[in-house]
Amino acid sequence: MNIGRLIAGALMVAALGCTAVRADTVTIARSGAWEAFGGLTEDDNQTVCGIMNSIDGHYVTIKFYQGDKTFTIQLSSDKWHLKDDEEHAVSLTMDQHATWTSQKAIAMHFSDGSAGLEGEVAARQLDLFVREFRSGNQMRLAFPSVEAGGWTVSLAGSNAVSDALDRCRRAQKASGPSVIGHPLERCMGGEKATPDQMIEACTAVLAAELLTGEQVAIPLAHRASAYETKGDYEHLIADATEAVRLAPRSWNFYASRGRGHFFQADFSAAATDLAKTAEMKDDPYTLIWRFLARRRTGPEGASELAAGAEKLKSKDWPYAVIDFYLERRPVDDLQAAATKPEQKCEAAFYLAEWHLLRANAAEAKPLLQTAADTCPEGFIERSGAQAELKRLGQ
Repeated sequence: MNIGRLIAGALMVAALGCTAVRADTVTIARSGAWEAFGGLTEDDNQTVCGIMNSIDGHYVTIKFYQGDKTFTIQLSSDKWHLKDDEEHAVSLTMDQHATWTSQKAIAMHFSDGSAGLEGEVAARQLDLFVREFRSGNQMRLAFPSVEAGGWTVSLAGSNAVSDALDRCRRAQKASGPSVIGHPLERCMGGEKATPDQMIEACTAVLAAELLTGEQVAIPLAHRASAYETKGDYEHLIADATEAVRLAPRSWNFYASRGRGHFFQADFSAAATDLAKTAEMKDDPYTLIWRFLARRRTGPEGASELAAGAEKLKSKDWPYAVIDFYLERRPVDDLQAAATKPEQKCEAAFYLAEWHLLRANAAEAKPLLQTAADTCPEGFIERSGAQAELKRLGQ
């Protein structure tokens, strides 16, 4: 799995980011059940500002991408079953104000597998929307073709997150069309930056003190990923530890530090961090690495892995690895389930780990070498294979 995919999740909006647009964001304010966030899109480093609410399995996200002529409303429920690209009418009303509507909200699935709707409203109306949001008591959402009755969401805390959204939008307007050419772009891996170039750029961004609070987690996370790629686990753990301090509710910083401990053979510390990660996010890779860390310190782990697997919404890859570790699937089936090149390299690593748990280094070494040679740079399995081979004296 690519480390960059993990960073996006850590920086807040991964679970709610549209499948077409992924962003590295940080929470900049919390009040009531609402949060304000800001950050950069992965593909073109376009700034994004937004607000979100998550309660009782319902998710509401409103975000504005720099330069767009619309702002985006995203809705999701863990009870919905929708077909991608279907069109549905959505309406949103705050107190007694006029109703906001999107006649062609598009059905899709978010990165966590849950079904959602995405609609757009003209950007010129964003200031009016924020004023109504700030002064309102409740928001009513209706989507008659999807769910009878709709939702009612409290706007308690909307003042504080509106202020944060305004600050984010002011910074958005001042920053120009993008961060292209800015050290932050190279820090995030832009311009095909090497790990050394990413580390240099992230260090420059941190030294400039342009970011504050949880925002500092953005360059820290990317510098940590560069250190992971280089095999510099001490600096990886140091950056991840600081990121945990700044953003303790971001699950991927615990995952990053947990992998660092795993690479250093501190499996007890790795299991602790990965267990914390699993408490915060249902993620198959986290479950797999936590299981491996547990089994390196004792016989435990299988029941925990099985319980975590039951919570996963998708049985797509790498679910086959979980089945294999739980002895529900033979080796041949695991290898057959890996149909893409990146999955094949991951399968080699996880099969090697299975051999290592059985003290069978001779069988593990060629598989680890395959993973080290064929997994793309930035994949955690490549880093894991390199660490294991170093320990085995290869």
